[in-house]
This record gives sequence, structure tokens and C-alpha cells, in this order.
Amino acid sequence: MIYTQAALLEERALSKKFPTYYDYTCHTGMFLPRPPAWAYTGILRLIIKCGGTTLHTARLERSTDLAAFKRKFEARSGAVVKMTYLKGATVMGYLTMDGRLAAGYVVNTTLPLRYFSFLPDQERGQLPGEPAESDFAEITCIWIDPELVAYFDRGVVYLDSVEVATQHTPRKPFILGGSSSPRVRDQQMHAFTRPLRSFTSKVHKPATMYWIYYGSPDATLIRMVKTMLGVVFNDVGKMLGFRKKRHTAWSNKRKQQAAAKSL
Repeated sequence: MIYTQAALLEERALSKKFPTYYDYTCHTGMFLPRPPAWAYTGILRLIIKCGGTTLHTARLERSTDLAAFKRKFEARSGAVVKMTYLKGATVMGYLTMDGRLAAGYVVNTTLPLRYFSFLPDQERGQLPGEPAESDFAEITCIWIDPELVAYFDRGVVYLDSVEVATQHTPRKPFILGGSSSPRVRDQQMHAFTRPLRSFTSKVHKPATMYWIYYGSPDATLIRMVKTMLGVVFNDVGKMLGFRKKRHTAWSNKRKQQAAAKSL
């Protein structure tokens, strides 16, 4: 409960300081005057195209395509996703020139949300200070085949997922993400800065820790760009033999929780 309240207070402070992308740029001076949302991924796609990428983006709607997505996702993640869920969501796929499915993700606003279905029954109720389940557009089922997807293309998959999710946000004020991997969680929470829940998901076999987190559309898109660039710079630093002090977005939020408890 304290954790939720601490996250809510932080979010109110962020929203008051930077309620929109325009306010963010005016206060920080870190970005050019507001471009359309697609400009981020569009510019990156242009750069990557010049480098010879062969991926083609397509919305998957046919049953055969959804079944192929399901098989690929389940094989790579070990999780299970229902066809009924995919049919009610926006499923995006990345195809190679020879038609092989190389990556994909799902954006969904149909209730119940997939992430909320992972919650134990006794924890599914909305807590005070939390947004309602209907306030979210969720990004789920992200998978990438590293043998078919070039290094820089992987960042485009994540950026595209946020861009597509923002198309749902005129009626959904938040974008929801989640992961069972601490490494992925720590990377994504530099973009999805607001922690929602941490719990043991018994839907997964074996039962595993799971984290879900969220952010506002404009801020999440901005931070996702910075996150992807940060990952690239960090990887380059590792290749050059540099070492960086380890810190994580989630651990920083936990520190805030501890501070809230001590008040």
C-alpha cells in the first residue's frame, strides 16, 4: 500500500512538472520542437534502411498468421497466449524478405488485460491510488529471434510497440508493460517509470516473480528512445572494456518505497 502511494506521489510530481511532451522539451531543452510520434521510429528506420535492414512490418490478422505468431512467442518465451486474446488485440509482426516471422508484439485494450490476469485472485482488486484496469493500453508478448533480427532492428521493435500503443491513448491515458525478467524489467522501467505491482505469477509454469509498470504516452515514448540509446552506448562501452556502476530503475523505486515507509 505504501509502495502504491509513493508511486502515485512521484507520478503527480512528474505530471505537474512535465504534463506533455511540449512542456518536457521547453523545460529541458533536450529535444527539437515537437515532432509527430512516428518521427522517432521513422528516422531510425531510415538510418537502419541505409544500413541494409530487410525487415518488413505488418499487422497480423489472418488465423494462420496469428497461429504462427503464437508458436513463435511460446517457443521463445515459455509462456502461453490464447488465440482468443490475439484475435481481440493488435498483433504486429516483423518479416524477413523471404517471409519468415522474425519478431513481434501485441498491443491490447480489451478487458481483461493480459498482465492483470497474471495477478493472484486475492490481489486483482484496484488499490487506492492506482489507475483502473480500463485506463491502460498494454504492450505484451514481445519476442525477437536474434538469428533473424539485426542488433539495431531490435530497438526499433520496442520503439514501434510504444508508438502503436500511443494510437490507443486518446481514450487510454497510460501504457502498461511488464516482465518476469529482472534484466528486461530494469531496462524497460527507464521508459515505464511508474511501478504498479510486483507479485508471484502462478499462471506461469513454474510460478515466477512478475513486475508490471506503466507510463504516460508522450513521456514513455521519449524515455524509450533514451533507453534504447542507453542500451547501445552501454553495449559499446562493454565491448571497449569500460565498466559502469550498476543501478536499476526498479531498485531506485524500491529505495523510494523504503523512504516512504520511514516517514
